[in-house]
Amino acid sequence: MNHSIWNDAAKYGTIMGLCAIAFRVAAIFMPQGLLSLLISFLSLALFVTLLFFFTRLRAVRRGGYTYGQCLKFILCMMLFTGMLEGAYQIVATHWLFAAHYRESLDATFSVLANSGLYTDSMLNETFAAVRRMMMSPFYLLLSSMVTSVVSGLFFGLVIAAAIRRDPDPFAGKNDTNDDTTR
Repeated sequence: MNHSIWNDAAKYGTIMGLCAIAFRVAAIFMPQGLLSLLISFLSLALFVTLLFFFTRLRAVRRGGYTYGQCLKFILCMMLFTGMLEGAYQIVATHWLFAAHYRESLDATFSVLANSGLYTDSMLNETFAAVRRMMMSPFYLLLSSMVTSVVSGLFFGLVIAAAIRRDPDPFAGKNDTNDDTTR
């Protein structure tokens, strides 16, 4: 089965992104507290499990994957996950849950204003800058992609070491895992 790295990364990254989005939506409707903490833990556990499973699946299908190839695949997969999460974040911030995000931002700045640590001009400038960033599709997409890649890299360093299997040196030309030839 000839699959380029980008086909598999897109497919598996989309699955991971949809799972992450489902947990984000669930977190919006959950009250803060123990249940919210449980949702966060489940989200992290599923993320690591899927990252391991999809990378291992790719390595097994390819007849072995070096550490670098595992890490490259993880980072490619995370790019797609980040793009999907960023697209969701844009839609959620502007349309789906705009009131929720506005209320959260207002509550955060209310706490800062009541702390007495900042002047009114500092708060006004910060509030305006944060609002512009939170409403910028470019910023939302870029920050989601960077967050996904960094998260994937953090866990991927260990996962790639656990999964890596040197390819069979006696395999035929068609059995190699060189993604550039496909």
